[in-house]
Amino acid sequence: MQKITTFESYLSSLHTIKTVRSYVYYVDVFLLRNPKSNKMQYQEILEYINHMKVNGCSQSQVNLTLAAIKKYFDYLVHTGKRIDHPCKGIK
Repeated sequence: MQKITTFESYLSSLHTIKTVRSYVYYVDVFLLRNPKSNKMQYQEILEYINHMKVNGCSQSQVNLTLAAIKKYFDYLVHTGKRIDHPCKGIK
């Protein structure tokens, strides 16, 4: 199994460059707003998503952000930085 060293390279092994750029952008915004995001739990992620909705983000932007955040937590689990995936069940 190949060792994945960065989130972007992890995404590159799964998605097109356009999707990778999009996910990296949304995760960067998420990380800027939530510096301790790697420790967030289900409820905190729901609150972040709800905050986006309340503050006028479009449904497509919310959906893209959630998809990107899910991939970020997939990456953290894949690299052993987390043992759980707090938002896998959020739709």
